[in-house]
Amino acid sequence: MDKIDKIRMLAAQANDLGVLRGQTRIFPPPAAMEELHAYEAQLGAPLPEAFVRYMTELGNGGTGAGCIIYPLERIFRQHPEDHPGQPVMLDHSLPDAAWQDFAERYVRLDEKIDCSSAEKSTEYARQLRQMQQQVMEGGIIIGTLGCTMNCVLMYRGAARGEVFIVDFDYMDQVVREPHCCGKFEDWIINDLEAGIRNANSMHSNTNQEKSGTNMTDTIQKEETLVPEEKPVKKKPRRSKPMFLIGLAMMLCGITVLTILGWKRISREIKKQHLLRTCIVFEVPRLHIRVPVQDGTDNVTLRAGAGHFPGTGAPGSGNYCIAGHNSTIYAEIFNDLDQIEIGDVMTLTDIDKGKTQYTYIVSDYHIVPPSGVDVLADFGDDRITVITCTDDGENRQVVVGTLQKDESE
Repeated sequence: MDKIDKIRMLAAQANDLGVLRGQTRIFPPPAAMEELHAYEAQLGAPLPEAFVRYMTELGNGGTGAGCIIYPLERIFRQHPEDHPGQPVMLDHSLPDAAWQDFAERYVRLDEKIDCSSAEKSTEYARQLRQMQQQVMEGGIIIGTLGCTMNCVLMYRGAARGEVFIVDFDYMDQVVREPHCCGKFEDWIINDLEAGIRNANSMHSNTNQEKSGTNMTDTIQKEETLVPEEKPVKKKPRRSKPMFLIGLAMMLCGITVLTILGWKRISREIKKQHLLRTCIVFEVPRLHIRVPVQDGTDNVTLRAGAGHFPGTGAPGSGNYCIAGHNSTIYAEIFNDLDQIEIGDVMTLTDIDKGKTQYTYIVSDYHIVPPSGVDVLADFGDDRITVITCTDDGENRQVVVGTLQKDESE
């Protein structure tokens, strides 16, 4: 049974149990094969087989835990423009050294966005956008695997018809992923299986509670119906090779789980240390509580939120912070899209008195990645919180106004 058939079977089970779990959603109805052929003709390149099967057999796009396959109409709204004189960067013929040099220049430019001059930041953002267009030359985005991880289908160049995973936050890591739907399908399978397990567990507990009061009577009745015991035939012993294979597989599973568990524990230990030594940002209603370090580089954002250098300070000016909205890097701001006007946000400083500043949410809006004007000083005291939208294409911006002490 392949993944498409497995999803179909699990979805039927989930519907029978009356459960659909998490953010997993497939957009009905499936696309017509004629539509995909029309888009292939428009691109002049074949669409990936896994992508075609997903679209025509399951649904026209879908969302999972931190991943999206876009509907066809959204994918082809991008209207890719060809620049014949521009080389295709996502191409197997590009030397690794050339790509590494480009990635390093991109990262250096990205770091300059954090400067205090809004005018310079806008120029750096324009240059970054130009470099991103170079990377996207000959490709079109068909989905995302979380935050800024774009699935780019190539329709021109030596890699035509293949899909690359491009993360503009980690430019030195580009992954060729021919079966672009594979990870998305895995997310759906895991989500549905977990929902089914939970439903079965709940039904089992309910049945046990109902039968608990009559358990004694039931046991007594069963005892009267137990037939006379018969000699049990001994089962043939399992072969030693099969036992060893099973034991080896079990040990491998335990090893993998131990490594994953240790990584999670290590991250939590580091987070608790940072919560004691760094500024702490909280949104009580959404149960968000994260440490804030200076800088917005990749290492910082993997551990928590980062403060944009050159922007305000706790309780003064426009204090701007950023963090990931992703199940891959970190999950600190995954629920930020549920923020509401009037919600309370707090900053606890690292001064001797652990001064706490309270902000009231006054605005929530979406901006493109180039919208760095939100980092400017607006003459008031506020906090600006920035994270990716679920599809990674834009940025969510939450603004909180400092609540002044009435005694001041």
